[in-house]
Amino acid sequence: MPVVSKPTRLVQYPAPRVAKVRVSTLLHSLQVSGYVIDGKVRLTRSARDWTPARYRRSSFHCCVAPTMPTVALTEKVIRKRVGLKHEVLEDVKSLSLPGSRHEKIGTLQRSLRCFTRLKHLDLSRNEISCLEGLSSLKQLQTLNLYYNNVPDLKEVFRLRHNKQLEDIDLRLNPVSGAHPHYRHFVIHMLPKLRKLDERSVRDEERKNALRHFATDQAIGFATTNNEGTLPP
Repeated sequence: MPVVSKPTRLVQYPAPRVAKVRVSTLLHSLQVSGYVIDGKVRLTRSARDWTPARYRRSSFHCCVAPTMPTVALTEKVIRKRVGLKHEVLEDVKSLSLPGSRHEKIGTLQRSLRCFTRLKHLDLSRNEISCLEGLSSLKQLQTLNLYYNNVPDLKEVFRLRHNKQLEDIDLRLNPVSGAHPHYRHFVIHMLPKLRKLDERSVRDEERKNALRHFATDQAIGFATTNNEGTLPP
């Protein structure tokens, strides 16, 4: 009988410009796991070989990765993934947990509830479909959910509690291409948002969002376009 290989998907990692890269974006630029405390970057042991100099020499890194089973994110998983030994989780300001060829996050649960002062969170290239568990991050400014499985506006509506969000990336999620008013909806929901899906929020877009949605209309829009009631 012919051998049938497991389903695969193409994962591409564009080489970033790493010269003078900001601490808050370094971990995401290198596509590795790690965390930031007091402006100092800590990388996991497996990631230390991927120094900026080495990554810069690679103009394009491309691999075919088999579809891997997902894991539920817990505090224990976070500590193991990034090598975090610091006891006070409130001190962590930036956390990078991108998916890899070997492991992808499926659910967040309550794993981030103690990271109350977190400002930058990278969850790109995972299999996350439910955004429950982010509402406790009141100081969160940057959220990277690139290449996940966020399905609809009902899930995006959970982010309304993260009032300090300035930059969100939801590219390559089903929701970003499924709703014609998706961009206006997110801009209206988060008044401090400056960048959405790697595009700056223009003043004209913000005015259009305000014209298009009143608060009650936004809630109704999310409910109308998705079955069931809105999440808390």
